[in-house]
This record gives sequence, C-alpha cells and structure tokens, in this order.
Amino acid sequence: MIDKIEPILLEMDYINPVMQAARGAPSLPYTAAGIDPDSGKWVFIDFGKLPLGNDSPTFLYLIAFPDWHGEQFVKVGIGIFDRVRAHELRGGEVLQKIEVPRWQALIAEKMILNDWPRYRPRVPLPQHGDTECLPWEVANNLAITDYIRFVQTEIRLENR
Repeated sequence: MIDKIEPILLEMDYINPVMQAARGAPSLPYTAAGIDPDSGKWVFIDFGKLPLGNDSPTFLYLIAFPDWHGEQFVKVGIGIFDRVRAHELRGGEVLQKIEVPRWQALIAEKMILNDWPRYRPRVPLPQHGDTECLPWEVANNLAITDYIRFVQTEIRLENR
C-alpha cells in the first residue's frame, strides 16, 4: 500500500525548502506529511492548530445512503459523533465506523478517496461532503480498518 500513499504524501514534500520554512513557523495553520530524512519513514507534521487537535479522537466512517432522492451511494468521511449523527438524521446508515486519532483518519480518508471511484449525488448533502461519496457497490468491498491499520503501521507522528 505504500505505493498508493506516496503520491498523496508527496503533495507536501517534507524535504522541500518551503516545508522546512513552514516547520520553523509554528503559527502557520498547516499540517502535512512526508518522508523524515533521518528515519526514511513517512511522518505527519503539525504546522499549526486545528479546531480539533491532531491527536483528538475522531471517527473514520462509511455511511450508506440507500435512498437519497432516488439515488444510492456510500459516503466516507471523518468527524466526531455529531457529524456521524447528522448523516444518520438524513437517512444515512452507518456501515463502518472506527475511532482513531484525527491525523490517522485524515490520511486514511485521503487514501480511500484516491483508491475508489467517486460518485457525486445529483442532490447535494445538506451537511456537505457530497464530494466524498462513492458508488453503492463499494459498500461491500471497502474495509476502512485495512486503511487505518496501514496508517498505524507505516506512518508516525513527528517526534514520536
């Protein structure tokens, strides 16, 4: 799977001079991931503050929408309990949900969205996130735990 995540993480190259400058300016509101030149391992780098910290418990979820204005699709996403509940209140059915540190959920979600075809419902979701929808058939073939396990094994937080 590392070949699948490298293109994602290379978007923010750790050894790029701009990234090095950003690392020295903790007030910048950015997070990124890249290769640690000392260990050769991928790391997640915190450049600033988020409303939720990078270690905050966050759900990575897969929710089915069996009848969204006549369409069927699944939604992958991240969020806390209220976010999952907002989807359920609008007809979503939780298929999979795992609680992990926010940084792991962010990377796993991006990998999933790169691995699977997208589906854009004709009627947008009122709670947003319709760009993170997948075809209905994905529901039985996608295991979010596989992605989380990969992130936990292959990526570490900086300075840990």
